[in-house]
Amino acid sequence: MILVTIALLLVLVPLVQGRELGWPTWTFVSMGLSLPFFALFVWNSKSRGTSALVPTRLFRSRGFAGGVAMIGVFFAAMSAFFLAYTLTLQVGLGFTPLKSGLTSLPFAIGTMITIIPGDALVKRFGRYVGTAGALVFGLALVGMLSTLDANTDFWNMVPWLLMAGLGMGAVIGPVFAMAGAKVRQEDAGAASGTLNAGDQLGGALGITLLGVLFFNNLTTKAGTTFDAHATDLTEAGVPSGAVPEMKNCYVEMVGLSDPSAIPPSCQITGPVNPGIGSVLTTVRAETFAHTFNTMAWYVVGAMGVVALLSFLLPRKMPADATQLALTPDRQPT
Repeated sequence: MILVTIALLLVLVPLVQGRELGWPTWTFVSMGLSLPFFALFVWNSKSRGTSALVPTRLFRSRGFAGGVAMIGVFFAAMSAFFLAYTLTLQVGLGFTPLKSGLTSLPFAIGTMITIIPGDALVKRFGRYVGTAGALVFGLALVGMLSTLDANTDFWNMVPWLLMAGLGMGAVIGPVFAMAGAKVRQEDAGAASGTLNAGDQLGGALGITLLGVLFFNNLTTKAGTTFDAHATDLTEAGVPSGAVPEMKNCYVEMVGLSDPSAIPPSCQITGPVNPGIGSVLTTVRAETFAHTFNTMAWYVVGAMGVVALLSFLLPRKMPADATQLALTPDRQPT
């Protein structure tokens, strides 16, 4: 436990803090130092045999190893998706926290629809339930890409979020059942804990890694989107000579970790034409929408990986399969 905790801290802390601090040298040193600790953890697990925190013999089962990888990639992609989606709705499109939260209702309903009959679906169709779930989730995101823009409202997103929820329920139900199909009964506890740790670790890594990509893309999109509306700002009353300074202010503001903060370059004195604020609101909405759409393609690709990993699971559920549990705090509500 100590070894794996140190290894994860050495990776996650620099990934979370690195961008905000400007990627100092210690962040890369820390991530490099995580490798020997991970290696020590694996060596310790092998040397301890049956008393290991994670018995290495579990990974001799192709189905279990595939299930851990599948669940890690899936929750990494899903966690990153909701991070980008929530920031886009609230900071980019100006949704209130309540309205933004309510948009997840169709997703939860869709998950419930497929996760409740999960056992029956797995017994009938085996691993292909998870394959179909990952593909449905990916297709829902592709549909969302054609919908989410600066003028998106709640109802535009309902069908795609419902569809994504159906895909999630079809993935997480079968993967726990199928991954444990060939695990020995005495290893059921360790196997269940490892799978649950896999989704927690996947979620943490997804938010950190894809979160870095999201914010880096956000800064890039801020400049290009602003340039596309430079003429609108001039027509709204901004002197042409002041547009570059306003662009620097906007890009700097978008890059801040606190969206409510005002950088020194954005201090304005005197009256401001309301038309300028309207243009900047549009620029902000388009910046976040374009960044989300770019980010979503990474998630679509991850769903393709999940679909491929599902073929490592057993084709059908054996009658004497070991049933692993999904911890209550990870069940969609």
